[in-house]
Amino acid sequence: MQKVLIAGLVSLALVSTAQAGMLYNASYTDSSGGVTAFMLDGDLQPDGDTVIVNSLLMDPTYNGVDPMFSSASLDSVSNIASGSGAPPTLSISGLTMDFLWTHNAASDGFLFDTTGFIGVPAFNSGPSFGLKPIEPIVLDNWSLTEKTSAVPEPSTFALLGIGGVALIGYGYRRKRKQAA
Repeated sequence: MQKVLIAGLVSLALVSTAQAGMLYNASYTDSSGGVTAFMLDGDLQPDGDTVIVNSLLMDPTYNGVDPMFSSASLDSVSNIASGSGAPPTLSISGLTMDFLWTHNAASDGFLFDTTGFIGVPAFNSGPSFGLKPIEPIVLDNWSLTEKTSAVPEPSTFALLGIGGVALIGYGYRRKRKQAA
């Protein structure tokens, strides 16, 4: 019985550690009412607010329109400014923002900065995102929410399946030993 319990706990531990970064929907409404929206893969930090951005899962849109950049890059404002190596960061509260998404020609895109590089917590955007000069971030206009999914990842099913096969094999082996 102890082995079955241990096998079950190991299976659950494997399932919980197999989870990739979490998915988030983000949107910001600028001073003219235009909405920049995007979905990202990120890692929620222990403070429960800060999210280190791993990648964008769809091109950002402005008022529902995708600028269709052929190539774009994701970075942090502080890394571009000082070469600090800081990862792109956003937060649920909007208080920690160090994020830059730009066309590789660096002529278009948008940024959020609360690091002080610009001087004030600011939003700035290029032509495809409303061409906003530097404007203060309005926290009530910012939204970063976890995207929930009712369907588990395939790796979750695989690990549960492996755990189930292991439990069946253990039961069969135990039954064979008792019969002998």
